Amino acid sequence: MAIDPDRAIFAQRDLSWQEALDDTVKAEQPLARTIELESVLTAPGAAYLAAEILNDNDEVAQINSFDVEGVDFITAASFAGAPPIFDAHFDGFSPHDGVDLRTIEVAIDYDTNTTSIIGKGQV
Repeated sequence: MAIDPDRAIFAQRDLSWQEALDDTVKAEQPLARTIELESVLTAPGAAYLAAEILNDNDEVAQINSFDVEGVDFITAASFAGAPPIFDAHFDGFSPHDGVDLRTIEVAIDYDTNTTSIIGKGQV
């Protein structure tokens, strides 16, 4: 099977490496992870993606889990465009101290009619 000329040009293109760094994160959290993604993005696209990932991960985050009664309020369609974000308020905190939690996992238990949600948010 022959390769078309556009694909051949794409396959021969030089690879580029884009990096976004924030030294204050490593200074504050020495065990912070390094995120590496292999892709075929153009240099501007890779630079944009690196900046977005850095913005999403440049603060200390906390994982929270909570259960909600009911199973019909969150569906696959709820994740269209972006994962759902909840404004969570916890016992012992002021009503104004809500935490925005981005959903990272949902488990629905039809036997107990509950939905368990795990969310990540900035502390």
